Amino acid sequence: MSQTTEVLQQELRDNLIVSYEEYSLLCLVVYEFIVTLDEELTVVWRRRPTATSMLLLIMRWIMLLGPIVQTVPARPTWCRSQYAWNIAVFLVTTAVIALFSALRVYALWQGSRLRHLLAGIVFVFGAVPVATNIFAATHASGFSYDPVFSACEVRINVSPELNANTLRHKRQRNPVRRSCSRTDVDQVLLAVQGNATSGSRFICLNRAAERWDPLFSRPSGHQHPAAYDILRHLLPGCICCRLPPVTAPSTGAALHAKPSTARPHGEREQFGRRPFLPLLHQLPSTL
Repeated sequence: MSQTTEVLQQELRDNLIVSYEEYSLLCLVVYEFIVTLDEELTVVWRRRPTATSMLLLIMRWIMLLGPIVQTVPARPTWCRSQYAWNIAVFLVTTAVIALFSALRVYALWQGSRLRHLLAGIVFVFGAVPVATNIFAATHASGFSYDPVFSACEVRINVSPELNANTLRHKRQRNPVRRSCSRTDVDQVLLAVQGNATSGSRFICLNRAAERWDPLFSRPSGHQHPAAYDILRHLLPGCICCRLPPVTAPSTGAALHAKPSTARPHGEREQFGRRPFLPLLHQLPSTL
């Protein structure tokens, strides 16, 4: 009984940490939208519409729609529809970001014979999450509602071999969490130049992940694996470089994640988690 209580308390703490991350990053997204709204008016709305400007507009507003959909509390009656909305928003967002990133690389390598090859590599790697999530959506075998966390869970029907390989990959990757700049080719090649007319300064997503890396470190030195996923989903393009640098906490403990526990046949993914909405004064002081 005591072990069950400890597991439940750990789940509640993890849920609270994820809620802090989600709302903190949602604040960053809203802040980026506010400070760059004048640039959107200049670049998109006051010029003739082009395919690139429409792509930029779609990416910006989907970036705002995605976090809102993710933070909506779940209800037992709409688990399936909410999962469909989450998947649809994520697929559209990821596809648009992959295409826009490929166009950026193509523009940066203009005049080079490698521009088509590099743009194609960026698009292919950026579209990998689209394929994996389509696979997960087509293999969803059932939905259940968790009243403790007010969350819906979907069961992904995969083979035992694939499930074992996934857990093995997580255990091999989690001992030392690497920056997203070393794991995703599209984020390595993603380089956003400041607008010449507005003079705005931007930083790439990999720089943002390195800067905010200490924010997502637990007091014990373990890093939360979902932090990098939230960064990739909520801040897929880039954020304004108007934030003070965050210094890493001094600790001698090695940064490694807690080993993943074995699961029964099939992966279970939780979505629509009821957020523990923090007050402004309860947000991390590093913000």
